[in-house]
Amino acid sequence: DIPIGGDPRDSAPHRVTFDTKTNTIYVSPASASRLFVIDGNTRSLVNSIPVGNSSTGLSDIAFDPNNDKIYMTDSTGMLSIIDRTEGIIAKAKIEEYSFSMILNPNTSMVYIASEQRGGMITAINMKSTIEMQSRLDSAEEPPGIKVGAEPHALAINPVTNKVYVANFGSDTISVIN
Repeated sequence: DIPIGGDPRDSAPHRVTFDTKTNTIYVSPASASRLFVIDGNTRSLVNSIPVGNSSTGLSDIAFDPNNDKIYMTDSTGMLSIIDRTEGIIAKAKIEEYSFSMILNPNTSMVYIASEQRGGMITAINMKSTIEMQSRLDSAEEPPGIKVGAEPHALAINPVTNKVYVANFGSDTISVIN
């Protein structure tokens, strides 16, 4: 086991993602207050990046191998873009109560499931600086992809680039091409 935290507000590891090139593991507690950085080779905590306050609940995290950034959603509806050395470099308003986020490593598309959008998945191209910046600068609702009711979980097939959505409210699975 690898100990993290120390402060009770920073305990309870909740989400994990990793960088396969550097064997670095990123872990966030349920409070979404920090991002713990673990060296997978030595199995030791090497950094703790402050990313929020302890009253914000975490939804999900993902690592983008194309630009070495970590994306993190929280219960207030924010998408944080985190640089492993600089910390949070940008934030964008997305959806409150995001349940799941997944990144397609081939395309840098981020898909976010939220019960607030009435069966819509938010999709943002993080590779496109123009689209990403326009999303960061906009107060408008991001573009969505229609799926079944109450999308909760996402999975991706990186060979076909298809995204699979588990729709809790309609007992269906949607497939996004």
